[in-house]
Amino acid sequence: MADHSEMMRRQRALADFGDFVLDHEDLDEILNEGCRLVAEALGVDLAKVLEIDRETNTGLVRAGVGWRPGVVGHERVDLSERSSEAYAIERTEPVITNDIASEERFEFPLFLREHGVVALVNVPILLPGRRPWGVLQVDAREPREFDDQSIEFLKTYSMVLGPVIDRFFVAAEREQARSGLAAREERLGRLLDGMGEAFGIIGPDFTILEQNREALRLSGRRRDEVIGRSYWEVHRGSEGSAVGQCLKTAMAQRVPVVLEHEDASDPARALWLDMRAYPTAGGALAVFWRDVTERKRAEETLRASEERQAFLLAVGDAMRAQPGAREKIEVAARHLGERLSATRVLFAEFDHAMGVADVFAGWSADGTRPFPTVMRLEDHDGPVLDDLCAGRTVRINDVNLLADQPALAAIASVGVGALLSVPLLVHGTLLVNLSIHQQEARRWTDAEVALVQDVAERLWAEVVRARAQAALLASEERYRELFERIDEGFCIIEVVFDGDAPVDYRFLEVNPAFERQTGIVDGKGRLMRDIAPEHEQHWFDVYGEIALTGAARRLEAPAKALGDRWYDLNAFRVGEPEQRRVAILFNDITQRRSDAAALRQSEERFRLIVESVHSYAIFTTDRDGIITSWPAGAAAVYGWSAAEMLGESMDRTFLPEDIAKGAPEEERRIAACEGCAPNVRWHVRKDGERIFINGSTQPLLSADGEIRELIKVGEDITEDRRTQQTLAESEERLRNAAEVGGLGLWDWNVTTGEVHWSDEHYRMEGYAVGEVKPSYEAWASRIHPDDRQSAEGALQRAMEHREVFAHEFRVVHPNGSVHWLSGRGRFFYNNEASRFA
Repeated sequence: MADHSEMMRRQRALADFGDFVLDHEDLDEILNEGCRLVAEALGVDLAKVLEIDRETNTGLVRAGVGWRPGVVGHERVDLSERSSEAYAIERTEPVITNDIASEERFEFPLFLREHGVVALVNVPILLPGRRPWGVLQVDAREPREFDDQSIEFLKTYSMVLGPVIDRFFVAAEREQARSGLAAREERLGRLLDGMGEAFGIIGPDFTILEQNREALRLSGRRRDEVIGRSYWEVHRGSEGSAVGQCLKTAMAQRVPVVLEHEDASDPARALWLDMRAYPTAGGALAVFWRDVTERKRAEETLRASEERQAFLLAVGDAMRAQPGAREKIEVAARHLGERLSATRVLFAEFDHAMGVADVFAGWSADGTRPFPTVMRLEDHDGPVLDDLCAGRTVRINDVNLLADQPALAAIASVGVGALLSVPLLVHGTLLVNLSIHQQEARRWTDAEVALVQDVAERLWAEVVRARAQAALLASEERYRELFERIDEGFCIIEVVFDGDAPVDYRFLEVNPAFERQTGIVDGKGRLMRDIAPEHEQHWFDVYGEIALTGAARRLEAPAKALGDRWYDLNAFRVGEPEQRRVAILFNDITQRRSDAAALRQSEERFRLIVESVHSYAIFTTDRDGIITSWPAGAAAVYGWSAAEMLGESMDRTFLPEDIAKGAPEEERRIAACEGCAPNVRWHVRKDGERIFINGSTQPLLSADGEIRELIKVGEDITEDRRTQQTLAESEERLRNAAEVGGLGLWDWNVTTGEVHWSDEHYRMEGYAVGEVKPSYEAWASRIHPDDRQSAEGALQRAMEHREVFAHEFRVVHPNGSVHWLSGRGRFFYNNEASRFA
């Protein structure tokens, strides 16, 4: 039991602590002094105060005396079930440990043992309402039994500490509330002025009570010109307008209204505005509006672009449906003339050697006077022809104003009041032009000029293609006649397989020389095993390999079952790989198999067969890329004739940028070193059109294995390539349309949890693009606490009942601003909901 002096010492400690609290405002100083006084009063040199951290379920050593540096303010005590501190807090009563070495109820932190603590007592610190705040703990370095008076003293001390700590908390909360109110008012002002859209408040009598900085900027007025004045006075003439009616409706009926309108009050800066008005408490209206002029312009530009693309597609389809070049010119001219409401559309080809332009009367409106079909260039010498020859589009809005020029006077004399003429140059020379005539003066717009330029390029491409096809048909007819007349045998066979093994082949096509060369009568449609059962197996093996691999073969081999003959033949796969078809061009060389002339003749005839393949560009070059053969297929794909290409470098078919990178040389190097070089890239035709080629380059070897020539084989897959590009552009237009329209898009894979947000959706949630990883939780966490249950409930109902999700809710941006969002979407199902968009 404590003696009288100890009791007095403890009473002084309580009194001294009271005086200290009255003279100090720092809680940490007060707690540290309290620890010192308690330790002194109980005759120990260690004491501390633990503050509960509920988030980590630990107690922080908030204050103390006698501890080494690094303990106070840093060390934490685990408040688990085996903690004496947790036990004291839970029971709200002291916990005494006279010797921790023999204590089995609790586990003690390491830093106590490091300080030599043997005995301790914990007393909970309770705030008013018996709310646990922490623990007051006294630690002794030797075994000790704390008597009842010591415990009562500590309980009294902790009872004093609780209200002291609570007083600091209350004062801090009040100060925080005062500063928070001022901060909120300041933030509100900054928020209104920092908004990306205009905001104002209109009183019940339509007096303007408030407007933010963006509203003043859009109106071009000062604050003193707006605040306190009638809306109808500030915006004269608006009371009877659609805007005025909407505001009156919202005010009278207390309902929200929305209106997108053009504000033309200032003709110099007409704007499109998106306005929303909402009734507020006190009978006022909160009005939001934003400038959507750029969006409206973008929508108009997009609409015009889509109409233009639709027109170009229609013209393209119409041209492709026509068989010949003249028909293509007429149908394109008619579409263009009707689209532009023109008087006349003409297509002319220039013959500079003859000094004339041949004019195709592409299309004329009813009642239009005829136009000359041949024009002498010397009669039109002057600025117009100079511009056309230089590749510049001629645009004249009123020909009569320039009628003092002889060339234009001649045009005016045949009823041309306005002229738009687009030239097309090939290798720097004016080759054709497409002209639009208007009987009266007319202002040609940039969009109209661009449209005519596009049509001109596409029309010329169609004309070139039609003429090339016509030439190709004529060539094919000549080759068909040659095919029928040649002395070499020719046949197309279908190889028959048993599994992967070739066992027979059927003759599908044979030419007249086939019977003479083989002795086989009526071979078409028959199987070789039926015709000659003892025919050598190596023939079946060779043709089977060609059918499977597509690798052409040139060989000389015997056919004893066909009269002991020898054949020199070229065999290559034709048709689709799964058809297993092989074309064979052959000669009976039984009598002259060693004759070198027969070999050269066979190679020449093989070249003729290659030239009959017009869907591919197949030609040969020397090792330096100089063209040595240029069959009709190459001419059809690239547009240059054999006369133009033989002896020229094949590099001219490459794009300038690929030439600059050394692509042609690299292709030849790879072909020579590795046996094959892929050629999958854009090339250029004679007319300047870019085409996409899918092919390769391979070496042709001489008898001694040296590279004799290089053979290039390529297919024009431009349309497939452009289709892919068109699809990508369409997807990009959709994304741009969504961004221009201010729509946020998100796609949620319900099964995997993966979520994708559009750039606009990031902004709607208050994030920079890519700032956070999209997820359902990221979306839900931004919903206003008052709206989250209803928003998530609406989403859950939409998923369970297979309904459309349509819900309006508020979101809180990371900066604290609140925004209204209108969400709409639907779930997609594979038995269960699998995706939401």
